Amino acid sequence: RSGEMALSAGSVTNVSLTLPGLRPGWHSAEFTIQPKDGFSADDARYATIFIPEPIHALVVEPRKVEKSFRAESFFVTSALAPAAGTTNRSASHFALEKTGVEQLASRLSAGTVKADFVVVPGVREISSPAIQALKNYLQDGGGLLLFLGENVSANYYNTALRELLPAELGQREANRDEDSPWRIAEFNKASPPFAPFRDPASGNLTLAEFTRRFALQSLPGSAVLASFDDDVPFVVERKIGNGHIVLVNSSADTGWTDWPKHKTFVPWLHAVGYFLSGRNAAREIVAPPSLASGSEMDVELGLKKEQVTVERQGGSTFNLTTDGEGSLREVPFAQPGSYSIKDGKGQELRRLAVNLQPSESDLALLAPSEVEQQLVRSSEPATQPLLAGLFGDPARGKELWRILLVGALAFLIFEPMLANKTVA
Repeated sequence: RSGEMALSAGSVTNVSLTLPGLRPGWHSAEFTIQPKDGFSADDARYATIFIPEPIHALVVEPRKVEKSFRAESFFVTSALAPAAGTTNRSASHFALEKTGVEQLASRLSAGTVKADFVVVPGVREISSPAIQALKNYLQDGGGLLLFLGENVSANYYNTALRELLPAELGQREANRDEDSPWRIAEFNKASPPFAPFRDPASGNLTLAEFTRRFALQSLPGSAVLASFDDDVPFVVERKIGNGHIVLVNSSADTGWTDWPKHKTFVPWLHAVGYFLSGRNAAREIVAPPSLASGSEMDVELGLKKEQVTVERQGGSTFNLTTDGEGSLREVPFAQPGSYSIKDGKGQELRRLAVNLQPSESDLALLAPSEVEQQLVRSSEPATQPLLAGLFGDPARGKELWRILLVGALAFLIFEPMLANKTVA
């Protein structure tokens, strides 16, 4: 993209740019200007962008409806990927695929679906092959988010899903008091699903209202992550094999609660998705610093005693070895540009932007006092040989008066001796 704009010397402005849809991985960006001056070195700036691989969610939809907003999973899919099923480009960290209850077993068993976690609303029944597929999926490290709802039978779930459920379902309950609905009162801030609400003023979970639920009794090996105001469990988690299951004592739609309409629902669901997929949201927010050219920097890679290749795009390539802490020490970034760091298999680990130091573009003259401060002075007095004391420092030029003085002294010494010899 190119364009023209007027910018006077010393002024600052903002330029809005629209990035195209980028595939997951590292990308480089170069911004150049074409001013009418003779300083081309600072006419380009470099930046790097990292797009993480999206988290793939397989969402079960028990209803057969034509309108998407009537689906039981509507709020879940809208929160994870708002642009799913449209032609609009989505900036979501999640990729969705929907399936029916009847196809769940085949979708998980076929191995054709790349699902980091599965979302199952309150379905009436899950087939035995699907239950076995879910068991195998969890054992292999998958994640399952299970909601309850009006179609759920406590007896059926406790029997058919007894090896999966983190809590035993009791009687279905309804709150008839419209002025006093159930609310979320306690939640474990240390747990990943509720990490977005650790800081003050990060979201008020107590605003959501719940009118129906099940009486729950958590089972051994499970953890209650959140409870209602009367201590009935709301969110219960259990580790199964290498995976996790999270049970929510409410519906996925607005049949039992208005929570999906509150602002806290989206960050909570995203946090659950990261937790069930084994991903860390904080580590995927990569904002590489802009390094200064002509400097040596330490780069942390997490690979101990491994040889890596550092390549400047369109320039030189050199090999380095990480230390015992998994870092590269004093990497020389001599010239501006984008530097790519790859492992022995050619996989890109990091990409760094190196730019000209801002001081190189400063045309302002230094004050005499600032020049003196930048001069390096030796604190030790320099030793001066005898001849230098007599004849002066050659670096400072010749001082003739010293030579004349020495000549006069020599004449005064030898003149009497010469006179005595002449008289004799």
